[in-house]
Amino acid sequence: MERRASPCPVPAVGWYGSLGTLLLLVALFAVGAFDATGGGRIALGGVAAALSGYFVLVALGRVARGRIERSPEGIYQRSWSFEVFLPWRGVVRLAPRGEDGQAIYVVGFGNAPWHRRRFVNLGRKDRPLTTPGIHIPGNVLAVDPALVYHLLGYYLDNAAARAELGTEAALRRARAAAFG
Repeated sequence: MERRASPCPVPAVGWYGSLGTLLLLVALFAVGAFDATGGGRIALGGVAAALSGYFVLVALGRVARGRIERSPEGIYQRSWSFEVFLPWRGVVRLAPRGEDGQAIYVVGFGNAPWHRRRFVNLGRKDRPLTTPGIHIPGNVLAVDPALVYHLLGYYLDNAAARAELGTEAALRRARAAAFG
């Protein structure tokens, strides 16, 4: 998987609030376990230990804050529990979707060379596609999904402009919304 890092990755939101909420839950279950007796102590302590396992996954890098990066070679997505890389030559088109909070689908050719790797199974919601492509849920992006959609579309349609990806020129283009 060859890719040059983007100077302006598009991060996902909700990471720190989610960790804080989980930490609060761990603390509540741990305190409850100390206050409980018998089977209640075991049950609450078990829940606290299971929830604490999430922090171990974060520390090991198996769960990380998501981001979307564009490079001259292709599009990289790092979700909480997986990563996907699809080279530009493997992209057929972009498809906006209204469900899932303004999702963006980067549709790949059926035989496109692509890379996907799952780090941990966090359920049905957070998983890579099974065919070449990338699903970007707009409701978790830290920026307007329309900006991401139009920037991806610009670089998909303008192969010569992809050389600026990974440079400050791409950052200026994104800030100025100069993709028309």
